[in-house]
Amino acid sequence: MAIQTGETAGAGVSQRAGQMVRFAGAATSLALMAGVAVWGYSLIMRDVTGVPVVRAMEGPMRMAPENPGGAVTDYEGLAVNAVAAKGAAEPPEDVVMLAPPTVQLSQDDLEAQPQAEAAELSASPVPDAAETGLENGPEAAVAATLDPVPDAA
Repeated sequence: MAIQTGETAGAGVSQRAGQMVRFAGAATSLALMAGVAVWGYSLIMRDVTGVPVVRAMEGPMRMAPENPGGAVTDYEGLAVNAVAAKGAAEPPEDVVMLAPPTVQLSQDDLEAQPQAEAAELSASPVPDAAETGLENGPEAAVAATLDPVPDAA
C-alpha cells in the first residue's frame, strides 16, 4: 500500500476540482447550444404559423353612395375652414346671418336651486359700481361677490 503525503493528496483534490470545472463548462455549453436550437426552431415556426387568417366579409366590396353630392355638415362654409385649408382667411361675406337664439332654461330648471342657497343669495345686497369704484365689467362682477375688507384703522 502506498502512503500519500500532503503534496500527492493536494494534487488529487486539484485534479477532481479541474474535472468538475470541465464538466460544468461542458454542461453549460451543451445547454447553450440546446437553447439556441430551441430558440431558432421557435422563430422559424412562429413565422410559419403566425400568419393571421381573416375571413372575408359577406356582401359587395363597394357600394355607390345614396347621395352622390355628399352630406352637408353643420360647419360647412365658415371662414374658419378656409384658414385651415388655404392658410389665409377669405374675404368678408356679402350676407351676414345671426346665430340662432340661445336655449332658455325652463321653469323646472330654475326651481332646482336649493332653498338655503336661494335665501342666502336674495339676502345679500349687491354693491353697485359707484361703491366699488369699478365700472361694469368682469372685474365688477368679481368685486361684487367678495366681502369688503375692513379698514386697518
